[in-house]
Amino acid sequence: MPEPRILKHSFATRDGVRLHYTDEGRGVTPLVFIHGWCSNLRDWEPQAQYFATDHRVIRYDRRGHGDSDAPAAGYDPAGHARDLGELFAHLRIKDAVLVAHAGGGPTALAFAAMRPDAVRALVLIEANLYTAQDQFERTQPLMKALHESSSTEIFKQAYRRFLHPECDPALAARVVEDAALTPPQVILAELEGLVVDTASMARAIAQPVLWISAVPRPGRTDGAGVGQVFGNVRYGQVVGAAHFPQLEVPAQVNAMLAEFLKSIPPAA
Repeated sequence: MPEPRILKHSFATRDGVRLHYTDEGRGVTPLVFIHGWCSNLRDWEPQAQYFATDHRVIRYDRRGHGDSDAPAAGYDPAGHARDLGELFAHLRIKDAVLVAHAGGGPTALAFAAMRPDAVRALVLIEANLYTAQDQFERTQPLMKALHESSSTEIFKQAYRRFLHPECDPALAARVVEDAALTPPQVILAELEGLVVDTASMARAIAQPVLWISAVPRPGRTDGAGVGQVFGNVRYGQVVGAAHFPQLEVPAQVNAMLAEFLKSIPPAA
């Protein structure tokens, strides 16, 4: 079955970076989807199709990803949060539910801290809660390998491990090939930008949070772990997926998200 055609729009940020986005559906509180490291807005297609029937659904390619421009700087969570703030202003969004995957999590946390009035709730899928030192130690082996070799095959092999071994081969190939189109300097800059203290960032969040994991990490991202960090959090775990549950088991993710949306208090 051919993939649906995605109609993108674009706008320029104050520093001249053109970001591409989609704006579909209609609803009171928009859902804004934030993709992860070396991903793009296509990775939210199952959610867009499901929720655009009764919600306004916005997806965008973060700078350096997808069809958006790839400038030399701005790849830390603060930079991405500023871009997101400009997207909100461009689309005249007053508040929204942020749905972030993996490396997009720090962007969502940074934006929620920068603009708490604009974030009704957060959904974090396969995200991490680590200190900056923990994150540095986790990313160093991959950073070293990517620095030492310009071969895209090393990157593709590493990225393929994010998907479940039994993932649909066509889907896995599409995700990996899309990721490999990310400019090499962005791949490294994004990894460096992810070396932040997400655990401390998360403790400042007062809004309701839905945390969805595929593989719990004891003491970090299992139900007990996130409950010790966020003040108001629900935890869900999918089965049959690895690091991309929104693509691998979309029905499970959509059901959890739909139920969570019902629990969010209306705007005052």
